[in-house]
Amino acid sequence: MLDEAQVIQWDLIKASIHEAGHLAVLWHFGGDGTITLVRVHDGLDVNRSVVGRCSISRAPWSAIFNEEAITGRHRRQGKIVHLAGLVAETYFEALTDGYELDAAEFMDYLGGGIISLSQTDAEGTGRVTFKLVEETISVVRELWPDILSTAKESVEEFGQSSGRKGDRVIEAAAITVALQLQSLRDQAPANPVPA
Repeated sequence: MLDEAQVIQWDLIKASIHEAGHLAVLWHFGGDGTITLVRVHDGLDVNRSVVGRCSISRAPWSAIFNEEAITGRHRRQGKIVHLAGLVAETYFEALTDGYELDAAEFMDYLGGGIISLSQTDAEGTGRVTFKLVEETISVVRELWPDILSTAKESVEEFGQSSGRKGDRVIEAAAITVALQLQSLRDQAPANPVPA
């Protein structure tokens, strides 16, 4: 059984990778945004000790003011951005367990209720198709080193902020997780080959 510090570390690494998945893919498509990580305190109806949010400040299609001018490519990119968080998180868990995630397995997990999209991600993704999952896994795999670097930066900021507020448990967890993310980043291939 995990102690409190280990639970916080696991939740922090998963939340940071999830949100970094959204943000790195958003950047890849020409958008911009930020990540916010938050400690969940007792009494809230959430099954994690740390949650996150990726706020989009500029979507790649934001300069298009006419809804009819937004192309299918832009809509597809938006769906991939929304799905990328859960794909990145699931991709990390698969690598941790020693295997490479594929679209069929992700669809099985999603259909079986093992993983689920947040309400915001579900609304942005719409219907999850095999092809959409394949595309998203491909982009996440391509951007994996960037996702890990972005996750590490968000964890370091969160740890420093928590330390200034006197939350030594989160501060210590963030230091450990940032080191784990750096180690994963150092081991990640520069140009991963699709499986």
